[in-house]
Amino acid sequence: MARAGQDTGAFETAATEAIRIRPRIDSAFIVRRAVTGQPAPEEPEYVSARNQLLATIEEARGRRVIGVVLKNAGGGQLADFAASAVRRLGLRPDSAGCAAREKKDLTDATQLDVSPEERCTEGSLGERCEVVVRLTAQACAGSLHGAGTIATVRGVHPSDREKARRSAWEKVTAQAVEAAVRDALKGTVLGGE
Repeated sequence: MARAGQDTGAFETAATEAIRIRPRIDSAFIVRRAVTGQPAPEEPEYVSARNQLLATIEEARGRRVIGVVLKNAGGGQLADFAASAVRRLGLRPDSAGCAAREKKDLTDATQLDVSPEERCTEGSLGERCEVVVRLTAQACAGSLHGAGTIATVRGVHPSDREKARRSAWEKVTAQAVEAAVRDALKGTVLGGE
């Protein structure tokens, strides 16, 4: 019902709750079948409803798209790392934000803003650069949102600011980006997975 009504928040909440309680219901039918030696009269109806729910959830996941939007020029492979992390989570990345999508596609879209910030200064040890990356996810049709952060990383070089900057960006790893992407999407499309 929530899926047909294009209510992403209600659908995600209902699907998450259904997935959470499904093992208990399945086990109750299994125990009953083991004790009585035959399936419960309502078991075929439950199995049909369960299979339909699972198919709807998979269909919804297949339609989910995550628009990875790089807000500031970042170092190296940040956008690639974020898109790869989205793919590893079983979702489809692209580069379109919510404003660039058609109204009919908003239900299945989430915008993931990737905002890198770097600050370079001259310190007592030479050139020092710090990089922090903040990720913010917002469902395009609804109020679901989430955030993740890649902790501040530093690079230092005695005399070359560009080498200090490069050193800091080299510490922004694919694993760190994936963890931050997962944190950001947890409140939107991952539903606490």
